[in-house]
Amino acid sequence: MPSYDSGEYQIDQSQDEPEQSRSGIWLLILIVVLLSAIMVSYGVYHSNEYANELSTTLLAQFHGILEEHDYQRIYSEADPEFKARNTPEAVNTMLSNITTRMGAPASSKIVSKNMERAEHGSYLHAKFETNFTNEQRAYEIITWHETDGIYRIYQYEIQPIGK
Repeated sequence: MPSYDSGEYQIDQSQDEPEQSRSGIWLLILIVVLLSAIMVSYGVYHSNEYANELSTTLLAQFHGILEEHDYQRIYSEADPEFKARNTPEAVNTMLSNITTRMGAPASSKIVSKNMERAEHGSYLHAKFETNFTNEQRAYEIITWHETDGIYRIYQYEIQPIGK
């Protein structure tokens, strides 16, 4: 604390104040680092839960349309890139062959998923292990592309398991 003596300005050069300031700064840095780690962990957990719920919901919607044999709807609602790589006839043939050979989807469990942000929307990549009604199992690997809040099929692949 500055003091005045005989009209001269004198500065107290005690070393206690700088040491207290340094320990306070380190404590503040530690608190900020810990809070940041907690917030990142919380965000990753919720992002992971969101990706689980979203991919499961989107797969259920896809399976519902597949069970109705409305392959034209699957194609028409797909991402433009999917349509550029596939003709409506090719999609119809592929999906028809899947339901004829494997049956309808009976149950699915998520094997892996990844959500990726991009300049033109987000991509949700998911792999499911699906049981079909004809006692068949397969991995369904699907990528959805989100633009303007709408998720559209960007890529679909199926890999039979066993048999």
